[in-house]
Amino acid sequence: MMKILNHAMVLICSIVLMGLMGCGLQSSELEIGGHRMSDEGHSSRREHSSGSGVEVHQAWIRATPPNAKLSAAYLHLMNHTEEADALVSVSSPLAETAEIHNSIEQGGMMKMFRVERVEVPAKSMVAIKPGSFHVMLIGLKQQPQPGQTHVLMLHFEKAGMVKVEAKVLKSERAMDHGNQGHGSGHDHKQ
Repeated sequence: MMKILNHAMVLICSIVLMGLMGCGLQSSELEIGGHRMSDEGHSSRREHSSGSGVEVHQAWIRATPPNAKLSAAYLHLMNHTEEADALVSVSSPLAETAEIHNSIEQGGMMKMFRVERVEVPAKSMVAIKPGSFHVMLIGLKQQPQPGQTHVLMLHFEKAGMVKVEAKVLKSERAMDHGNQGHGSGHDHKQ
């Protein structure tokens, strides 16, 4: 019974968060030559490697409104090896737990669900981005605010753990879905 209540609470919180923050939004930054330029004029380069051919680029965490218990993290995974790998889990001191999720459009609504892994094929890049695969940060220990940096530990099947610093960015249009071609409803399934 307690497990059902916990899943229901995560479902409700996720729906509220995604409604507040918008799904499939891009940040209010411009990227030029691997550097992100924000509204405040900051520039930062995000590259991290485990030494085994997997690199993490452009890691960022969505800023949250006061009292939010959830946020999301996004990044690009580069596999420079001849062998496929997979992101199998994520952890962060920022949240009690982190889960890998995916979003798909179904019946005019975005549906979000937990996944066990994200495949990263050999010699390829996978985008962990709004409206697709993303990392849900659940049970925030503090509110991520623009300009802060927080650690994410990415656990890969073959490459092991890759530690990355992700900058907190605000969303450009918190309630506007733009031209994403989907409805405003969100259904989070566990």
